[in-house]
Amino acid sequence: METAYKTHLAVEVTPDLEGKNVKLAGWVHLKRDLGKVKFLILRDGSGTIQVTFRAGSVPEEIMKLFDELTLESVVQVEGVVRSDPRAP
Repeated sequence: METAYKTHLAVEVTPDLEGKNVKLAGWVHLKRDLGKVKFLILRDGSGTIQVTFRAGSVPEEIMKLFDELTLESVVQVEGVVRSDPRAP
């Protein structure tokens, strides 16, 4: 479901999109900060997906913005799909 804000819904991000760039939009459902790695569970109308931010791979400005996010904040993220069996 491509729009100006997103190219996919959370449920549409499957292993066959591995290595592809996607844009998602939704609400902050949960977030975890492990220092150099931060996790955000993004929720949209179709379900949830984990978004990972790694220091050095993401601009410092984005890492700082992560800290300002509250639960239910509306966000748009863009990045490369990487599957990980440990992800929720």
